[in-house]
Amino acid sequence: MFKLTTEEGFDLLYISIDAFNNLRQNFAGTLDNWGVQVIYVDEFYLALTECYRHATSWQSLRDLKSLNSKIVLLSATTNLTSTKMVTNYTGMGENYIAVGGSSSYAVPNIAFLKQKSFLHHTP
Repeated sequence: MFKLTTEEGFDLLYISIDAFNNLRQNFAGTLDNWGVQVIYVDEFYLALTECYRHATSWQSLRDLKSLNSKIVLLSATTNLTSTKMVTNYTGMGENYIAVGGSSSYAVPNIAFLKQKSFLHHTP
């Protein structure tokens, strides 16, 4: 069994999505008492792609808005459809502001060099 202990007066808690799921399932009252003001979810689109982890982690995002905290979803590689799907899943619906996007981000000019191997394998 997990035992939850905290220091008084902390202002930042960085945890994995798995640990957050544990908090929501097993320590919901404690989480509510902390009065979390802002929740950051990095690479939020993984909630759509890591289906094998849904029951053990990503389900914790369902109805995230019910915690009455500001929610910041972070990703540099998502699209509008994914964003809408996750904001609906978290309970935010259309109540969000997207900052940045493909229209305001210039793709870097990167060149890839392709080299041929000169090693020949003789059977």
